[in-house]
Amino acid sequence: MVRIIVGTLLYLNDGKITLRQLPEIISSKDRKSAGKTVSAKGLFLDEINY
Repeated sequence: MVRIIVGTLLYLNDGKITLRQLPEIISSKDRKSAGKTVSAKGLFLDEINY
């Protein structure tokens, strides 16, 4: 899920989607409307706060 969110945010950064589209993508719960799934390479859990 995190990899999909990061991919969607990268689409936003690249101008492929707009900020107004972001809530629609999330609420649609349709994976096809989200950004690409980024590679797991370099992704790690840094800290957990409770």
